[in-house]
Amino acid sequence: MHKGMFTEEELRHLRSLDAVERAEPLRITCSKEFKREFMRRCHEGERPRAIFESAGLKAEIGRASCRE
Repeated sequence: MHKGMFTEEELRHLRSLDAVERAEPLRITCSKEFKREFMRRCHEGERPRAIFESAGLKAEIGRASCRE
């Protein structure tokens, strides 16, 4: 990530992930399935960072919380 924007290499990686519905230079949109899975696992006590990393996402690309 350079100056808040994803590089082309990062965008290619993000677009290859099932957890990502759309990836743009300034933001990503996670799939509805990933969002549901994220919430379920978060409410079960799993840390957001671990959930993101298990989906192939670097936790540094965004902030996560257990909100609906």
